[in-house]
Amino acid sequence: MDKKILEKISEIFNNIFNLKNHKLKNSTSAKDIPSWDSLNHVKLIITIENKFKIKFNADEIVEMKNVGDLIKNIKKKI
Repeated sequence: MDKKILEKISEIFNNIFNLKNHKLKNSTSAKDIPSWDSLNHVKLIITIENKFKIKFNADEIVEMKNVGDLIKNIKKKI
């Protein structure tokens, strides 16, 4: 399941952050992607919520520091 989730969020990351087939890892964080600022973080969360038909609460959003955290929280919701 992690691989399917990673594939879906990779597409989202590539679109939001204007990346060219960037390889995401669990450790990938905002410091690794220059365009990952607060505005794009909000876009990322909203797009993921819509794609997976889930909703994150404020605490979950704040606690997500990297792709691994994001996948973990998606798995809890689906």
